[in-house]
Amino acid sequence: MMPSSSNNRAWLIALASAGVSLCLGALSLWLILPLIDGRPAGAGGSMTMEVSKFEAVPAAALLRDVPAADRPSAARLSMMLSAAPSIEAAQFPLLEVDISMTDSESRLYLFWRRTDRPDTLFSLLLDGAGAGTSWHEPALHAEWRGTIEQLAIGGFGAGRAVVPDLGVVRLHGGGRGARVAQLWWHWARFEPWQMSTINQVPGARSGAPLSPTSAALTWALLSMLVLTLCYGYLRGPRKPWLVAALAIIFVPWVGLDRLWQARLDWQLELTESRFGGLTQVEKHSRELDRDLQRFALSVAERVPAEPEHRVFLLHDSKGHNYWRLRLQYHLLPRNIHNFGRGLPVPQLEAGDFILVLHDIAGLRFDRSEGTLSDQHGSVPVERLLLRPGGALYRVRSASVLEEV
Repeated sequence: MMPSSSNNRAWLIALASAGVSLCLGALSLWLILPLIDGRPAGAGGSMTMEVSKFEAVPAAALLRDVPAADRPSAARLSMMLSAAPSIEAAQFPLLEVDISMTDSESRLYLFWRRTDRPDTLFSLLLDGAGAGTSWHEPALHAEWRGTIEQLAIGGFGAGRAVVPDLGVVRLHGGGRGARVAQLWWHWARFEPWQMSTINQVPGARSGAPLSPTSAALTWALLSMLVLTLCYGYLRGPRKPWLVAALAIIFVPWVGLDRLWQARLDWQLELTESRFGGLTQVEKHSRELDRDLQRFALSVAERVPAEPEHRVFLLHDSKGHNYWRLRLQYHLLPRNIHNFGRGLPVPQLEAGDFILVLHDIAGLRFDRSEGTLSDQHGSVPVERLLLRPGGALYRVRSASVLEEV
């Protein structure tokens, strides 16, 4: 039996209503976006700063002004690009930059001075910057206020000092267009899997004002509300409208699925480019903790694997720190006592090993006397290994241990 024209018309109306509902739902989401993300909104529009006004200046003298909490360890400040814009911070909560760094290990920071505190340099990590266009929100920093008399962009890196390749620096007032562009950058930008990814893979970076899952859910709910109103007004057979309702749910879900699949594809490309075609030994040399693995190999060559040879691992951290646990893993099956940061003087015996990972404040090795000491006491030791990542000692005599 051929379907009647009225039946075809009912399907057409229902599916067209679904399309209109999705469009109106997206428009409604656009309109209520400032209410959803709850971020500061500035009174200004957009202001593009001329790249020619940014001058490269040596920045080593400014390092002492950077707050300790914002200063990466074992890194140095490269050249900075500085300008004097004279702007009101409250008008521009968002920052868009297009910048590239030749050193992939560098971390870029935004620096600024205020007219009311000209002797203080404030800083904000530009998370994700250095590989093209990126969006940031200086308004979330407590000191982004008043009149900004100087803006600068600089990088922390272990390599030689380099000048960032600056393309665009644009300040935004927090309008809907800028907010949507910021959101899309957070959602679409790729972040490689980290060591913690085995436990959780977030839908969006922690800095994103709104997760793509929440946005898709809100879009679907708003669209379903519009479709319900359409059904109440137009009526008709229920089956086409049920299919239209399923489409309202299906379309946002497909969008989320495609975003997830794109990230998996990016991760596959990155993994293949880093490890493809390499031997197992070569793969280890490309891993993120390759320096720690080299250090662990040097330690393993000097520490027997028998359980009577105890190794006390010291690291300036509390709890389940990644680096100390990772080093313990690489040293298996050796008998590792991985507990604290201070010398366990009462537990030490002659022949025990003390493994120090990274620098520990207050821990001192006296080469002339052959002792390792801290606030807990002094231990006679022989230093077996010294590397940038740490040192290995062996206790010489238990009879001369001194506990403070």
